[in-house]
Amino acid sequence: EYKRRARQMKYDKVDELGKSIRKIRRRLFKHAASTDRDTRIRALMCLIIDTRRARIGNSESARGEKKTYGITTLLTKKHVRVKGGYVTLKYAGKHERPQKHKYKIYTDAKDKQKHKNL
Repeated sequence: EYKRRARQMKYDKVDELGKSIRKIRRRLFKHAASTDRDTRIRALMCLIIDTRRARIGNSESARGEKKTYGITTLLTKKHVRVKGGYVTLKYAGKHERPQKHKYKIYTDAKDKQKHKNL
């Protein structure tokens, strides 16, 4: 009985998230355009985790012997490159698997319009 209730609770939460995901994504895009640096960075990290299914990461793994990373533990100078209108994130992920994520930098309203339906 306990397992059945736990599964049902999990299903209900996933269902609730599914109903809210568009609203959450629209809010993240709004925050990604914020003038506040911390708000913008947090929104971009959430969008990367969502769109690329990237791992969050934790400080213990980043400091550990194998030095693996997730989106929240990346080091700017070591893992992030900005070049030619793109941001590239390159790092060792879980189990030391190489990760590379490349993103186009949108600079005008036309580009932003492409994401309107998210």
